Amino acid sequence: MYLPGTTIFVTQTFVESSLYGIYLVIFMTLLYLRGRNCRHSRGRVSAPKPAVSWVLLALIAQNLTITAHWILTMWVGYHTLIVLGGGQAGEDYYSNPSAPPLFAQLSMYTVGSIIADLLVIHRLYVIYSRRWIYAAFPAALLLGQLVSGTGSLVVLGVLHKEGVSLLEVDTRSRAWVTTSLVFSIVISVYSSGMIAWKILRMHRVLAATNTITTGGTSLMSFLAIIVESAGIQTATALAFIFTFIFSDLGQVMILEIAPVIVGISTVLIHVRVTLGWAHEPDRELHNSQSFNSTSGRDGSATLTRISFAAGRSSMGNRTQLSTFGIHDEEMALEEH
Repeated sequence: MYLPGTTIFVTQTFVESSLYGIYLVIFMTLLYLRGRNCRHSRGRVSAPKPAVSWVLLALIAQNLTITAHWILTMWVGYHTLIVLGGGQAGEDYYSNPSAPPLFAQLSMYTVGSIIADLLVIHRLYVIYSRRWIYAAFPAALLLGQLVSGTGSLVVLGVLHKEGVSLLEVDTRSRAWVTTSLVFSIVISVYSSGMIAWKILRMHRVLAATNTITTGGTSLMSFLAIIVESAGIQTATALAFIFTFIFSDLGQVMILEIAPVIVGISTVLIHVRVTLGWAHEPDRELHNSQSFNSTSGRDGSATLTRISFAAGRSSMGNRTQLSTFGIHDEEMALEEH
């Protein structure tokens, strides 16, 4: 079924604006909760963490790309419907791959996707005690994603100067775009799978030491957040691949709304984790809870201490399950 370009544009603009409103509310909630936690952390026994972390800066950078993408969408709408008056002239401009908006939108999607995957890798890195050996594989994939994403932009820039058709753009940039999306999917699935394995392992240790009522629920809730976020990002990338290969109409729609969907999945995990700790803003270090057990005879790693404390502790060999720099609480798992 044929749909006029202006009809498609109005539809996707409405969808993107609605999703952007949801994203903006979640992002502002995250900033509020983080500021609230920082204010309440003053005067505690341990020094509070910095109010601004590189994770927060990455989230702000992603917010800027998503906001710029939405502003560009609004500008295209104004130029298409008001300046050109819609009709055939507006449709020709909207469907012209040589027009600047297509290159700018793909650039913003590429940057936003790389930031989201970088944050996923950071979660894996932190949960595995900041050991790069576990994050090396997805980091290599991220480098490949950066190269392929840059390649797709270079190809699009060349085609922009040549003024080729939209079909030619799809054909000549398909390999680069598909490769970048595949890298993103593998990063999300691998990192989330490794995090899930670690959390489930910790959950079994809690169950074995009869502390499941204290820490098990939090661990499984955290796991659910990780899986939900990974599922949203993976589904978005898969939808982009499918529509990029089989549907020009779907491709245009996904390209418009994918950045904000990825942004929602990214900030949602941070705001939900931060919200969990915001219910207890006045908890002090001396109120931290500790549990002890002994190592098993088989030499396997067993729980020796679980500590909920503000800031970093100076424990020995352990695995930290922090909240990726979003709040100032840590859960430490010490192993033999």
